[in-house]
Amino acid sequence: MALRTAIARAARPVPVILCLDDDADMLQVMAETLEPEVRICRAATIDQARAIVASDPPDVAVLDLHLQGASGLDLLPYLVDARGIAIPVIVHSAQDITDDAAALVDAVLVKSGESLADLKATVRRLVRARAAGAAREAGGVGRAAEEQAG
Repeated sequence: MALRTAIARAARPVPVILCLDDDADMLQVMAETLEPEVRICRAATIDQARAIVASDPPDVAVLDLHLQGASGLDLLPYLVDARGIAIPVIVHSAQDITDDAAALVDAVLVKSGESLADLKATVRRLVRARAAGAAREAGGVGRAAEEQAG
């Protein structure tokens, strides 16, 4: 199963990024900043984001904290891929984040204090790290199979 998932990810033409924000203008700005290097899946609610994660698990998730009636952090339990590995998360919010919450995510960028270039660089870094991990896992699966066969 892990090998199949790694192969499917490798077959994607570009990484998939989930952007969760209830501000349509911000979703548009993020898409314009990150595309065409990645494919953006936009969500304005937790329910929309959960549906995206279930149907097309992203390579990285970018979450706003302050949503109507919810927090982007409410999505964290669902951000796990088919291999059971946590999907990297960037909190991109104007709202402050506690140290405890920051420890649960891979990066925190403040909308008013961080440039879109920082967001793009952070997405690139996390996509590369995730791809390297998947490649190592696929290689490890292959070596283990070879050792058992040999």
